[in-house]
Amino acid sequence: MDDYSDFLQAYIELHGRLDYSTRYMSKNKRERYRGLRLRIYGNYIIINSINNILHRYIKVSLKTPQLNINKKTAILYYTSFKEIDAIINYISGTPCFLEFWQDVDMKLKKPVIYKEPLKKLLKNL
Repeated sequence: MDDYSDFLQAYIELHGRLDYSTRYMSKNKRERYRGLRLRIYGNYIIINSINNILHRYIKVSLKTPQLNINKKTAILYYTSFKEIDAIINYISGTPCFLEFWQDVDMKLKKPVIYKEPLKKLLKNL
C-alpha cells in the first residue's frame, strides 16, 4: 500500500480508544491532571506494523508496544497531544463510525480535563 490512512482509520475506529489518563506536573507528584491518551489494541504483529507506519509517515516517535500476558496481543500508547493530533489528522476522512469521531472532536477541544494540587485531592477523600 502507498497510503495507509484509510486502513488505519478503520482499524483505529474499531481497535482504538481516546481517553484520559492521570499524569503529574512535577517529579514530587504534588499536582496531578488528566490528559489525553490514545490506545491502539491488536495482534502484536499488526500493532508493530502500525507503530512503524505512523513513525514513517507522520513522524511520531516509535513506541514500545506493551505485550499482553498471552504474548500475542499488544497495545500502543500515545500521550503527547502533538502526536495524538498528528495521528487523528492523518486518519481523518469520511467517518465510518460517527460516534467515535464525535467523541474525538469533543476530547480534542479539551485535552486536559483538570489540574489540582494533590494536597487538595487528599483532603477531599
